[in-house]
Amino acid sequence: MNTKRFDDLAQRAIDALSQYQQGKAELEGSPLTAGDLFVLDSPKPLAAQWCAVLQNLNDAALWYLVPCDDFSLQGSQDVSVPAHDQFDAMNVRCGRGAWMHIDDLPLSRRVGRLAAPYVQTLAQRVTEIAQGTLAPQPDSELVDLDYDYCQWMEQIESAIESMERELTTEGRQTVVLSASQADQNWLRFLPHARAHAADTLAADDMAQEFTAAPGLRLDFGSDCTVIALISPEGVHLHSYDSIAPDLAIGGDDQRVTVKWRKLPKFYQSSLIRWVNGSIIVTCGMYSVTIRSQ
Repeated sequence: MNTKRFDDLAQRAIDALSQYQQGKAELEGSPLTAGDLFVLDSPKPLAAQWCAVLQNLNDAALWYLVPCDDFSLQGSQDVSVPAHDQFDAMNVRCGRGAWMHIDDLPLSRRVGRLAAPYVQTLAQRVTEIAQGTLAPQPDSELVDLDYDYCQWMEQIESAIESMERELTTEGRQTVVLSASQADQNWLRFLPHARAHAADTLAADDMAQEFTAAPGLRLDFGSDCTVIALISPEGVHLHSYDSIAPDLAIGGDDQRVTVKWRKLPKFYQSSLIRWVNGSIIVTCGMYSVTIRSQ
């Protein structure tokens, strides 16, 4: 019997356990930090961990988490993290995450923390995706079309949607507005963006129709303001922030992420139709209900 081989395997197992215990001890008592990895329950189980990437600038209690898994295929929006410390190699799916309240992130479910360089890469990738500045990646874009990859990403999307419906809603700040409050001169709500908006709208044939639409100002915290342009069919949302805000439409049981169209100086959503005479727009712990009458 080759005892040396077994001794080597035993020593590697002991070293791995020691490294894990050391990392766990370093985490105990420390606050939630970018790069923390969690194992979270989901109504639709998913073989993945969740990495805290960005803290909300308007509400320190909110963190943006993205799923990490060992499924081998890497798409154009994913980041590959090699094996390091006590972690196996993983792919981080930066194209789809969720804002979570710290109440939904018990530290008892924290299992580790990625090294700072990887966290910086993840934050940069999430920002590039949000800003629409992610450079083309021809090889990875082919993976985006792979059948098995698409199936896996559909499982991730389904799991995230089910988790979002279960997230903490206590303390959410809710505002109710009426379409009758809309102002025809809505550009005055955002004086810093007025010239940019006027120039862009004038130069964009598809956007010119909105100059005559009345608008409501929607505030989601101190640094996120969106204009809702009212029409008989529904609303279009405009954002003048440098990064398109992560908004959702609908109640907790049927939320749909807002899809943005990037114009030269601002972002615009597609038409969001009235549902039973109202539209609910949420961002983190903030919610605005717009009533058609």
